[in-house]
Amino acid sequence: MKIGVIEGSLRPGSTTGAVARWILKHAPAGAELVHLPLTEYPLPLFDWEQHPMAANRQYPNAQVQAWADAANECDAFIFIAPEYNHGVSGVLKNAIDWLGPELWEKASACIGIGADGGPRSVEHLRQILANFNQHVVRAQVGISIFLDLADGEINASEQKEKDLDAVFGQLVDAAARFQR
Repeated sequence: MKIGVIEGSLRPGSTTGAVARWILKHAPAGAELVHLPLTEYPLPLFDWEQHPMAANRQYPNAQVQAWADAANECDAFIFIAPEYNHGVSGVLKNAIDWLGPELWEKASACIGIGADGGPRSVEHLRQILANFNQHVVRAQVGISIFLDLADGEINASEQKEKDLDAVFGQLVDAAARFQR
């Protein structure tokens, strides 16, 4: 099972990189984690006349095609969602907007980042992913930029480690149910 770990920020020095490194160190048995930082997929703003669900997985340029192909190879996703102004980052929303069948009926989990753990970005992301008939697991992790980060790395408490284990447990179970 391949689980894509998507970093939802392009900002230099973003905390999403530290969170991704932490997640990637905790791969559950039987799962391959695939790091998908959006910095490696320079996507234009979504302005295509074609709807991605009707595009037959054929996209208008190489950057979008590479992003869609990478997402398509994953069986499930962990979205690292920094909270920008009480919502999901524009770059993460744009990356999702470029996709269609690559996200359809797959399982996902959310990791929020923000002053208080990013709960509003996670709730916003859950609404967006519902459009793809996704099962977004209930377990989530909230990373405080003030309490859970030190020197560019996650300083995870025992509870945060348990929360991440719960995310992986629920995600692997849900993804197994959705695989065909």
